Amino acid sequence: MKETTDTVASPTPNAPTPKEMENLVINWFKAGLSIEWIPLDYTEIATPSFTNYFEHLCNEHAPWILHTPMDLHNLPEGLTGWLMPSGHGDTFVVCGYWDGEVAFMLMTHPDTGEVVTYRTSGHGKGVVH
Repeated sequence: MKETTDTVASPTPNAPTPKEMENLVINWFKAGLSIEWIPLDYTEIATPSFTNYFEHLCNEHAPWILHTPMDLHNLPEGLTGWLMPSGHGDTFVVCGYWDGEVAFMLMTHPDTGEVVTYRTSGHGKGVVH
């Protein structure tokens, strides 16, 4: 599996780095957990054609259920989403797939800069780093 192995410091002190999030996700797979990928909703700021495409993808697939690390390479190109073990209901891990690479990120509150989670973000309202 080819992932970004960026070790750049997190945007918020004490928050995990992309490499730490990657290791966490790999451990979820090693533990035999099914992983959900729930796309971030950018339809408020997107073009109508993207909104139609996004809604079609979500109706067809969301949440995406992943069973192996290689399944991350089957995510829609250029979209980001929340990544968490099935049934856990909350996560801070955001994941996207671009140009053959998986990237792990955080979402922060646009005003405070604090890390937000799936539950605390309003399901996609924030700044992705």
